[in-house]
Amino acid sequence: MTGARCGAMRTAGWGSGVAGIVLGLHVGVGVGRSVLDDGLVLGREGVVGLGVDEQVQLRTTFPPAWVVVVLGHFVEAQLQIVVRTHPLGSVDGAFFQGGVDFTARDVLWHAAQAFNHTTSETADADYAAQSLRDLLERDESLVSVLCADDGTLGRLLRLLGASRGLAEFLLRDTQAVLLLQTPLERPLGRDEYHRIIRASVGGADDVAANHGDDGRDALRRAYRREVLRLASFDLELEDPLEGLDAVAAALADLAGAAIDASLAVARAEVIAAGQTPESLGALAFAVIGMGKCGARELNYVSDVDVIFVAQTRDEELLSAEATTALGTRIAQLTMRGIYEVSKEPGLWEVDANLRPEGKAGALVRTLDSHLAYYERWAKNWEFQALLKARPLAGDSDLGHQYCAAV
Repeated sequence: MTGARCGAMRTAGWGSGVAGIVLGLHVGVGVGRSVLDDGLVLGREGVVGLGVDEQVQLRTTFPPAWVVVVLGHFVEAQLQIVVRTHPLGSVDGAFFQGGVDFTARDVLWHAAQAFNHTTSETADADYAAQSLRDLLERDESLVSVLCADDGTLGRLLRLLGASRGLAEFLLRDTQAVLLLQTPLERPLGRDEYHRIIRASVGGADDVAANHGDDGRDALRRAYRREVLRLASFDLELEDPLEGLDAVAAALADLAGAAIDASLAVARAEVIAAGQTPESLGALAFAVIGMGKCGARELNYVSDVDVIFVAQTRDEELLSAEATTALGTRIAQLTMRGIYEVSKEPGLWEVDANLRPEGKAGALVRTLDSHLAYYERWAKNWEFQALLKARPLAGDSDLGHQYCAAV
């Protein structure tokens, strides 16, 4: 089968939804066309050799590297993958875990079984195929990972087919795919999420080391990496309802962790703008979760309802009036850290409209100001909304004081 030219794929006997794989040695690459040597085509019906005059259509121009896997376009729901091999018909063992030397047929069969099984469980298999092709063209180091581990490959395909947002994120952060090698046994807890997302912006004493776009992008990437792991856990469940409460609670905890990290970035920004660390330290600032986030019933596409509370710890360092002004600046920066335009796209809207007087009211109030409003002016629906209130981020003591008082 030497010298086979590639043109049109032979798929006789292959049914709808069957993953077909083309494997062979590339001896030349052209636009939309490849030259294969010792080519094999494997489908559910078995192995079919490519004769000298038989041709295979490849709809992608491959990058100039010696090993590449491309999960390309569906043609009548049939999947094409190309693996470049050495002349001896094996893939270089150094490119795989443990230095094991896989024969061409071993790799082919392994990949075919993984794709045949996984694409039937993928919500949008066509989009998953295109996204995986783009991902592997962006980062060829993932080839060995996915060829050697069909578990990781399956989890990746399910994610790509389920969420375009996560697919686009992986193109920006290709190494996040490696997180899928170790699937979650359960969602992480609140403290774990806060530690992970907070660590992404560095620093200490509630002030981030990174501020501005660097800090915002770092916390957004860390948040999306954890959502990636959580969504993979969710998609692996045999009964989606089984993990509904745990996943919803984890998403709320993740939102709180992201806001807490954004708060640390906001503190760094006001210091960089001239605020003294001493006066900033005199500010107690809490973010109260409301609505679905407060009740730990969040879903993947929810906005996050919050109320901001500020209090001075030392009136000599920070007066009541300065407390509200500084708290308002901190709240604005915290919200921007979550959704303002940056290199890494925003996460979701932070909605503070459940605060006293809604959009017409002050963005930040002291605890006493909140209590005065609820005692004199609040309507029944506002008290009902407070049933879901819980401390979400910032000063825990102030947050609990607020929830206990209202």
